[in-house]
Amino acid sequence: MKILVVSNMYPNQKNPSFGIFVKNIVTELSYRGSEVDVCCLQPYKIKSYSYIKFIFKFILMIRRSNYDLVYTHFTSHTFFVHLFKAFSKKKLKFICHSHGSDVVTKANSFKYRLSKFNMKKSDVLVFPSDKFRDHILSQYRIYDKKVIVYPSGGINKDFYVSVDPKYKIKTIRNYGYVGRIISEKGIFDLITCFEKLKSIHEDVTLSIAGDGPGMTKLMEYISKHEIKNVVFHGVIQQSKIPKFLETIDCLVFPTKYEYESLGLVGLEAFASCNLLIVSDVLGPSSYANKNNSLIYELNGKNNLYDAMLKAYSMSQGELIPLINNARKTVDRYTSLEVNNLFHKEIEEYVFYSRW
Repeated sequence: MKILVVSNMYPNQKNPSFGIFVKNIVTELSYRGSEVDVCCLQPYKIKSYSYIKFIFKFILMIRRSNYDLVYTHFTSHTFFVHLFKAFSKKKLKFICHSHGSDVVTKANSFKYRLSKFNMKKSDVLVFPSDKFRDHILSQYRIYDKKVIVYPSGGINKDFYVSVDPKYKIKTIRNYGYVGRIISEKGIFDLITCFEKLKSIHEDVTLSIAGDGPGMTKLMEYISKHEIKNVVFHGVIQQSKIPKFLETIDCLVFPTKYEYESLGLVGLEAFASCNLLIVSDVLGPSSYANKNNSLIYELNGKNNLYDAMLKAYSMSQGELIPLINNARKTVDRYTSLEVNNLFHKEIEEYVFYSRW
């Protein structure tokens, strides 16, 4: 199966984590025998020039090769593939993969119309979670497409700790965060809650892995308020995240983004035997519940600080059932199983048209 992946985000030398999830998908498809080429946006100072080169590169690639499938990522940025498909040597089939912010927008906005055009013209739609799928299909009023739920590559075996949870977690003292340093991800709420918690319990720590435009503001706040026991690890390569998760007891996923599409980091915490504290937003609710996590209301009385305080106070006897249930949940998201099924579904569509 010959596939052309089209994406406006893809890792490069300056930013090796930029669109890493797209590269992971390419790796998994290639591993399973597909021949995969990538057409990605190359950043230049003049954005319009970058996009024009992006389009021309796509046209040249489909003219030169006989692709079975065009697999687009980020719907509003890759809509143009349908305008130039006539340049292809053979009739193309299209899969459109929505990741989150690319499709969450105001109805009838320009971005909305571009995304809807791409989804309507594509043969198959891919979403990271069932909850996100239901929301987007309802918002865009699309009911006649084949849909695949593909949880962003699943969880790699490297995240699974072999140790019994009762030997790893006795109490919650070391909190952690993995993600971009932007207000939408809830990092500023986390630091204020940690400050409040530390004023009561001196033995707590907070480890932060990530970077972003809010880093300077965050550092200034920590310095001004003299908050101790906060450790910054910078951007961690995906292969090193399991080691980071081993050093903490509890992962806090405080996203304020109401339409978070999945939140793979929460599942990674499950596999690593960490307690998960997460807001009650769309994507994480597809796997996080009261039996495996501490869930707080984004806009309710049961807030982030209450969840962090509760975690601190929990005994090992209270923690172990949650963590055991979390491990059972994440078993449904193993990378091998998820990717084998995904590749099989694509093959059936391309070669047998069973849909």
